[in-house]
Amino acid sequence: MFALVVLLVLSCLSQEVWSCSCSGPRHPQSVYCDSAIVIRTKFVGQKVSEKNRTRMQYQIKTTKVFKAPEGFEDVQYLYTATAESLCGYQHTSTNKSEEFVLAGHIIDGEVFINTCSYIAPWASLTYCQKRGFMQMYAKNCECTVRLHKVLIQW
Repeated sequence: MFALVVLLVLSCLSQEVWSCSCSGPRHPQSVYCDSAIVIRTKFVGQKVSEKNRTRMQYQIKTTKVFKAPEGFEDVQYLYTATAESLCGYQHTSTNKSEEFVLAGHIIDGEVFINTCSYIAPWASLTYCQKRGFMQMYAKNCECTVRLHKVLIQW
């Protein structure tokens, strides 16, 4: 009985907590069509943004632009929240020559990414996915691609 009372008191003292969550995996074509910018890039540096200390600034070397509005053909910086709890992306690869395909959004003239952004090593994509980013996805944005979970029971 005492344990139940303690549990009730502690639950009343707790605060509501918000967390970062993504809607689940998305097909690369949907990501391409829904994003403002899609590039192949290398992460070459990172630091806390001088303009806004709550943002991490990643320095990148853009190697290929798949989709971008005018003026964003040579993106040099990406921004994200510094805290993972605010959906900030934490780049863990130390290989500065590794290329990534990245889909982001543009806010106030800056490219932003977060933990829900599509960021994948270029080398990990299948031939069809690479071809999709290079040629096919842009031509088929009127199609909606949905991923379904398949439950297999033995």
